[in-house]
Order: sequence, then C-alpha cells, then structure tokens
Amino acid sequence: MDITYDKKRKDITFCTMLFQIPRQDLNSLKHMDRKFEDFYLPNLKKLIETFERIALWCDKTTAKYLRQHGLDKQINMRVMEFTQLPHTHERETWLNTMRGMKKYVGYFLHNKTPEQWIDYLMIINAKPSVMEWAANNNKFNSKYFMWIDAGATNPLYNACWENWDGHIYAKPTDRV
Repeated sequence: MDITYDKKRKDITFCTMLFQIPRQDLNSLKHMDRKFEDFYLPNLKKLIETFERIALWCDKTTAKYLRQHGLDKQINMRVMEFTQLPHTHERETWLNTMRGMKKYVGYFLHNKTPEQWIDYLMIINAKPSVMEWAANNNKFNSKYFMWIDAGATNPLYNACWENWDGHIYAKPTDRV
C-alpha cells in the first residue's frame, strides 16, 4: 500500500508516540497482530518516510530502531521512560476507577481486566502533551500539528487511505 502525500507542504508536523507497554504480554492488547516489533516499529518507519516532519515521543527501544534505520536525525524526537509519561502518578487512581466501572465498560475493555488496560490508557492520555510539546519545540516551523497513530500506515487501515488524494486541507478557527 502506497500513501501519497505532498512532501513539499512544509506547514504540518505530524505528532505521534510509540512506547513498548511495560508488560510484554500486553503489547498486542487490542489485536493479536499488532505486536510492537512486528507491527508498530515497521509502521512507524513507514510513517516517518511518508510524512517526514514527525514529532515523536518514544522509549529507548524505539529510538534505537530509528537510529539503526537512519531516521532519528530527521524527526523531532523525545526519548523517555514509560514512567515519565504525564499522569503516570495518577495510575492507581485511574485503575481503581476502572475497577469500579468494569461492568459498564466491558466492550471497551475487550474482555480484558483494568490491570491489562491501564498502561495503554497512560499512552492515550499523553497525546495532548505530545501535541503541546511539538508546538513548543517546533523543529519544522510548522503552523499546524496533527495527530497520527504510529501504526496508521499498516495495510489493516487500507480503507482509510484508498480514497485520500494526498492533500490535507487545514481549516483553522480563531480561538478566544
């Protein structure tokens, strides 16, 4: 699957993150074919090659992979431990909330326990911080910052890309 994108466009930074979830048995939490090394790392590589201007938060394993493929210098990368993600100090509070809500969020939990999902939620809740960091550390002098999933270039998501013409149409709004 090829994704077309106008690389001449210099006003967008694509923001993402990739961390290996601390419990190795959870690195394919939602789908068995979405493993860290076989799914996410190669897809992140393709994402960087496709969109080029990437702001990334990642762990040492991801940074090492990108260095090995010569991609680390062309992106805006912040390497940190999983425990340095924002809100990790609230992990136990969130875990207790999820335990109390389990009967209401069974579909969301995909028949897993709150303990199995909590670290993934740490990643989800860090997304706004990645976007803010990218804007404050604007390596590419971008006007716009756009979130993109680290696995978005996988053929599993072919339907998302098949009718895309390679253009992104920004519609900024004034904020008060």
